[in-house]
Order: sequence, then structure tokens, then C-alpha cells
Amino acid sequence: MKKLIVLTVIYVLLTMVSLFMFSQCSSVVQPEDDSLKAITNSSEQKWNGPDQGTRSLTDQEKADLLYMREEEKLARDMYNFLFETWGLSVFNKIAPSEQRHMDALKRMIDKHKMTEIDPVVLVPEPGMFVNEKIQGLYNELAEKGVLTQTDALEVGVLVEEIDIEDLEFFLQRVDNQDIINVYENLVAGSYSHLASFESLLP
Repeated sequence: MKKLIVLTVIYVLLTMVSLFMFSQCSSVVQPEDDSLKAITNSSEQKWNGPDQGTRSLTDQEKADLLYMREEEKLARDMYNFLFETWGLSVFNKIAPSEQRHMDALKRMIDKHKMTEIDPVVLVPEPGMFVNEKIQGLYNELAEKGVLTQTDALEVGVLVEEIDIEDLEFFLQRVDNQDIINVYENLVAGSYSHLASFESLLP
């Protein structure tokens, strides 16, 4: 009998301890992790914030983009003209690359809703340009390119050097990442073309 009482007392004590522990645990409220919340909010703002590739362009960025579109057309038209004149394969090889450069710029023009003022759309004819400076440059280079094959290759060098100079200048005053990427790719392409022409010069 005495043993039964002792066991009963022990059981009651254990039950009371268990109940006490349970009540203490259930009353604990997990605090909100402010640092985690801040990181989450920051991440959402980062990914949901303004897209640097789609923001509105400045007037200068628009003007530069339109200018480069025509300048790449000058390169394409010039190389097609010089290939017809001399039959040198280097011109026939590089002209399609200049078309791809034009297409890359067109995607930017279309993306920023400038198609109606795209100079290549307005004046698509080979050797014809909206910008008077580019028209004058084309005429001057064409006159030189028909003199000799060496002059034609030198025209190719000049076209690529002008492209590189203008692109590197425009890169200094553009903030739109999409256009920066396009310009940088065009610079790399122009250096490659430049090397091709220079390798053929005597």
C-alpha cells in the first residue's frame, strides 16, 4: 500500500511538471526576424525596380542611336559598293556583319518606340542617307574607293576607325545598359573588321 502511494505521488508530480513545461513553451512567441524581412524587401525592390534597359532615353541617347544606325548602314552600303567595284571577298564577307550591326541597333530603336524616325526606314536606298554629314562622308569615301584596290582597302580601314571612334565616344554618355551592351559588341566587331582590312594592305 505504501509503495502504491509513493508511485501515485511521483506520477502526480511528473504530470504537474509536464503541464508546466508545456504551458511555458506554448506561451513563447517567435519574434519577427527584422533583418530577414529587410533583406527580402531589398531583394524585391532590386528585382521589381526600374529596368535600366527599358527606361526612357535622353534626347542625346536617341540622337546617338539614330546616328549609329545610319553609320552602320554607311559601312554596309560602302562594302557592297566596293565588292561590286573590285570583287574583293573581304568586302562581301564583312557587309553581312554590318547588316547584323544595323539589325542590333534597329532592335533598340524599335524597343524605345523610335521606328517612325529611324533614318534607315525613312531612306532605305543604298548610298542614300538622312544625315548630311554621313552622306558627305559616304560620297567622299566612295570617290576614294574606286581609285585602286589599295584605296578601297584603306576606305575599309577608315570606315572601321570612324565607327570605333564614334562608338567609344557615345559609350561615355549613355546610361542605358541595353544600348551599352550593343555598342560594346559593335566596337568589338569593328576591331575585328579593322584587323581584316589592315592584314590585306601592302
